[in-house]
Amino acid sequence: SMSWLPGYGQRDVAGRLWLVSIPQWFDVPEFKAAFDQFLHPHQRGVLVYIPTAMQAPAHCNRDSQYREQAEIRRQRLGFTECVILDFETASIEDARMLLADAEIDCLYVEGGNTFALRHFARPFDSIIQRALKTRGMPLIGVSAGA
Repeated sequence: SMSWLPGYGQRDVAGRLWLVSIPQWFDVPEFKAAFDQFLHPHQRGVLVYIPTAMQAPAHCNRDSQYREQAEIRRQRLGFTECVILDFETASIEDARMLLADAEIDCLYVEGGNTFALRHFARPFDSIIQRALKTRGMPLIGVSAGA
């Protein structure tokens, strides 16, 4: 079941899904505290970062402020390593092998263009779902990534 975080998004009570509607969520103290309960700092080893929505044409041409903020957000999560998985350029087999890696701790889907994200992500849906279900891997989705 889902619990609401007033004004911003929701998380599932089982602790595997973190969806937020605003990119600045990490600047809200209540969110930071809730996130630390959701994913304890000692669980933050390897992050799979999915920037596909942010790299869509409508977002590539805007000023670099959104990209800079996205990078700051990603770094503030506190993972020791980050592996990029861009649905636009990755192969299905590469994604399957990456998500089968026992070292992966979390998936993070960046915000941006919702339509581009769905267009490029659709072939990867079953692989992502399998990783989330079989490994109990948490997923963080921000804005379009939610």
